[in-house]
Amino acid sequence: MATTTTATSAAAHAVGGGHLTPPVLLGALGVLLLAAAVPIARRRLTAPVLLAWTGAAQLAVHLALSWLHPVAGTAVSVAAHHGVESATALTGAAPGAALPMLAAHILGTVLAVSLAVSADRSVELARSWWAGTVAVLLGIAQPGARQARAVAPAHVDRPTVRILAHAVARRGPPLPTAA
Repeated sequence: MATTTTATSAAAHAVGGGHLTPPVLLGALGVLLLAAAVPIARRRLTAPVLLAWTGAAQLAVHLALSWLHPVAGTAVSVAAHHGVESATALTGAAPGAALPMLAAHILGTVLAVSLAVSADRSVELARSWWAGTVAVLLGIAQPGARQARAVAPAHVDRPTVRILAHAVARRGPPLPTAA
């Protein structure tokens, strides 16, 4: 996740009009994202979890890239560090220039999530295929044979119960018979 998110967010930042930083700094951002991805790696990667994490990571990488390489002729003021200036003043971009950057990062988020979900499905498919292959190689299953499911029949005909019901004598005194 960290590698895909770093790559898509850096590409989205460049497509959106931002500048790329040297590969060493991108690698450092990737390591930070890897550290942030460790807590979610132990759970099942569902689309909502991945969407939230990747969206936050895209924002973090965008802010880091904007901070590492601000637009020429602008400087981050003290007021910007205290949240007084707007986000466009912080990055030095014109107000209309934020839309292509936002669209590029949204597209990067969707791309990263779709890649991760596809990879997760592919791993599951490969795991199930290899499990079947290993079973055939070890002689546990026959090639091309499907495992039979045990299905209980709706009605069980038990002839021994029917025969024994009439063969066993009744206990107790004899029944009075009509003579």
